[in-house]
Amino acid sequence: MAVFPQEIINLIVRQCDDYGTLWNLLTVSRACQEPVEQRLWPDHVRIVDDDGVKVLRRYTGRRFRFLRRVTLEQDFPMLEDEDLSCRETADEVRENDELLTRRIAAVFTAIKALEKGLNDESAAQTMNVALTITTPRQWLPYFHSLESIDIQDSLPFPFDSGPVLDHYARPFEGPRRDSRHGFARAVEERGSSSSSLSSGIQLYPSLKTLPYLIGYCARASLSYVESDGHRATLLFYTMKEFCDDFWYPSNERPGTRSKPKMIDGNDLENVLRAALEQGDYNFFNDACMMHGDVLPPTFFTWAKNWLKDPNTDSDFDDFLKEGCVLNQRVYTWKKETS
Repeated sequence: MAVFPQEIINLIVRQCDDYGTLWNLLTVSRACQEPVEQRLWPDHVRIVDDDGVKVLRRYTGRRFRFLRRVTLEQDFPMLEDEDLSCRETADEVRENDELLTRRIAAVFTAIKALEKGLNDESAAQTMNVALTITTPRQWLPYFHSLESIDIQDSLPFPFDSGPVLDHYARPFEGPRRDSRHGFARAVEERGSSSSSLSSGIQLYPSLKTLPYLIGYCARASLSYVESDGHRATLLFYTMKEFCDDFWYPSNERPGTRSKPKMIDGNDLENVLRAALEQGDYNFFNDACMMHGDVLPPTFFTWAKNWLKDPNTDSDFDDFLKEGCVLNQRVYTWKKETS
């Protein structure tokens, strides 16, 4: 027993059901004494009639800290099913008075014993003890000449369900038409799981313009490339939906074509970088063409370092096989770094 950890000893003691084994384990070692005492001295004590002091005497000293609840149950003799006399005799009155006095004295004695245990120095850090006093009760005899009044049915129903129904049934103002429709379409087409859907929705601030959402999704996709590839892909495809809504708005009249809309330089750099990271070179080519191949200078600075990485050679070869046209300056940097 000395080599066992305390957790194993506690489990062994909990498996013992008979008191004989528990009493034997009580003297095995100091480590067994604590869990055995918690089994032999339960936290709930039920005191009936006048045995309160006798029961509480078991919880002396440090064992009093095991006690958490005390229930005092006072009982009185049941009435016999016989005809009662109109008046009680003096002996019956004295007997009932003595019985009531003993019951009240037992309650105060038990409360005094509890106070003494709580004020003991060894139990100064114990938790509060809940005291419950139950009183005897008995059904009143039934009288055929009396009729009870149902007060509950005579009173109006106190619960008014009108406000609750108005809260759930009244029409609410719906959300404005914004990027969440495009996001829902992208998720439905890709067949993403519900867990990724809930996490993705929390990433997007609502009621923002499309250029801001495009840049936001591009930055978020780049931030999750190394840690969470699935989320990065979900954000990238959501960004593509936003770009389609931005470049090809659905509210244009048939046969008309407005001036191509431009994305801010910093956001455009992140869009192009996200396309290269995801290997979507067709979208990269479309983004370049939508901006007339006028790309931000900071993108070429990043592209130069990206092409220097030997891990990107295979990706760049696949890019060339797809037949996509990259800006001439990127080709120049590729030749310089090769």
